[in-house]
Amino acid sequence: MSTDKFDWAQVIEQLVACCHTDGGQTRAAQLPQQLSADEILRVWEQTAALRDLVARGYALPPVALPVMTKVFKAAAYGQVLDPRALQDVLKLLNAVRKWYVFCKNLERECRVLQRFRAALLTLPRLAKSIEKTIDTDATLKGTASAELASIRSQQKSLQDRIATKLRRMIYQHKFDPYLQDDFITLRHDRYVIPLRVDANGRVPGNAIDFSRSRETMFFEPREIEKSNQSLQTLAFSEDLVCYRILQELSSAVSAEYDTLCTNYEELIALDLLHAKAQLAHKLDAHAITLSSKPCLCLRDMFHPLLAGKTVVKNTLQLDTHNTLIISGVNAGGKTVMLKAVGLLQMMAKAGLMVTAAPSSEMYIFSNLRVVVDEEQNITHSLSTFSSHLLSLQRVIEEAGTDDLVLIDEIATGTDPDTGAALAQAVLEQLAARHITTLVTTHHTTLKELSLSDGRFRNASMQFSTTDLRPTYRLLLDRPGRSYGLEIARSLGLPAALLDRAAALRRDNVQKFETALLCLEEERQELQAEKNKFHLETLRLQKYRDQWQRDAEAIAVLRAKLQREVDALPPRPSAAGLSAAQLKQRLQPTPAPRGKELTFSAAKVGLQVYCLPLKKRACITKIGRRASDFLEISVGDFHSKVKLHNLRLL
Repeated sequence: MSTDKFDWAQVIEQLVACCHTDGGQTRAAQLPQQLSADEILRVWEQTAALRDLVARGYALPPVALPVMTKVFKAAAYGQVLDPRALQDVLKLLNAVRKWYVFCKNLERECRVLQRFRAALLTLPRLAKSIEKTIDTDATLKGTASAELASIRSQQKSLQDRIATKLRRMIYQHKFDPYLQDDFITLRHDRYVIPLRVDANGRVPGNAIDFSRSRETMFFEPREIEKSNQSLQTLAFSEDLVCYRILQELSSAVSAEYDTLCTNYEELIALDLLHAKAQLAHKLDAHAITLSSKPCLCLRDMFHPLLAGKTVVKNTLQLDTHNTLIISGVNAGGKTVMLKAVGLLQMMAKAGLMVTAAPSSEMYIFSNLRVVVDEEQNITHSLSTFSSHLLSLQRVIEEAGTDDLVLIDEIATGTDPDTGAALAQAVLEQLAARHITTLVTTHHTTLKELSLSDGRFRNASMQFSTTDLRPTYRLLLDRPGRSYGLEIARSLGLPAALLDRAAALRRDNVQKFETALLCLEEERQELQAEKNKFHLETLRLQKYRDQWQRDAEAIAVLRAKLQREVDALPPRPSAAGLSAAQLKQRLQPTPAPRGKELTFSAAKVGLQVYCLPLKKRACITKIGRRASDFLEISVGDFHSKVKLHNLRLL
């Protein structure tokens, strides 16, 4: 499967741009797409932790981290490292120190940084030794050792004496007949002056070198010959001392070889993880649920390369069905939707968060089988349709139940009836093998499959009939129309021509599109009812929340009052009473009871005593018989009682 069909390289370019180090960029460019579901979830968990830091404005300190492959190889073999290699080691240690401080300062807010902080060892002694020895221009400092400082001091003194002697000889006009120029230079580490070549043998000294034109020789006067030899001896001594210093530092580096390699690997790993977090923040990508069985449930998903623009977020769901058939107008977003699904699958398998809502769910398919944007193969004398059929054949032969198949504009480029029949046969075979498939089409017969076969589900890209423009919104369970005649009418084609085209369309197409219009009207009505129900649910939820708050407040107040009652002292009148006397006092006073009320004596407005309520009441209604209930009122309270429960006052 070619990643070019999904613009994978553009996603990788954005990831590479988020890396700080060359090693991180290299690994980002070669990001594998072979992670298992468990590995993906682990990477997502780490990325999410860093993504929160990035969203709050935190970022890794920018560092210059050189490529250490050759340096580590030399250190592994115990070779003496040159100053440039040691300078690279120092850059590595400085980067380790800066990123160690970053991890330490934020490890409480981001647990994933705890692991990196624990893995990084700053090696301050080695860093200090290199910093003390190697200068910024990758040379040894004079302070590297006392012996080196002494040799360089002697060199400087001797160089000054030689230069002074040569200048004096020039100023004394000793070489005037042969002097080419009045300057002093070095050739083969010896101080010389430029003379004409005819001076050779006429002036005491040695010809050290010649110019390219052979008209000038660089001459060492005999007076400074011994001084030049002494200077070369000092240079040789300097080289020996420098070699011993480099050898000692190289041994120290070799001793920390494993630690340095671990540091380097951890920095690159942290850099790459941080880059993934930055990319997730930039794309508004999230970790989602990974299903254990083939399914696609992508909510608020969009194409990652459209991030930052005004995009339409869609929901695509395919679980109980095998195949999703996406139809609709040309340039309506069908192919973009297909590529977005494939690209999100590739991002997940590479450990990158996906541009969908966290509530989304997706299965990690073993393979991605794609038939999209096929071109005519001139080399093999294949038409576009033939090339398309060969791609379909490979999918049919190679795809398994653990694969995701994406087919764009299936079986086009031939007779519509033949193409539709061929497309249906292909999809039925894939569905029979339980292969998850997404396909875009204009074939009417494919749109009708979901009506008779539960393995298929329809979807369409919405088209606005008011302004005749696509909305790029995916509508599930609704096949799409081509809107070809409507678009042609908006482009100004003659009305008579369009009327004739409409008359020539097959009856079943006309009926199908009429049914689609009816379905659209029903969908809009259902959507309106759904919105109305949603508003009512929100209103009831608001009342429920208010009731819960009131109940909690009452419970708190009740508990407070109970504590206050419990804290009250006993009544003064009860002080000194025995428990029996107190119990007797607390007994309720028996209610007065008069004569039992008879049916003949009962009348509306009569004041009576109600035994069950233990209160005075007024009769408001009398039944026809003595066995009927009477209605009474106690203030605003109304009740029904039997005659034998009432007493005359």
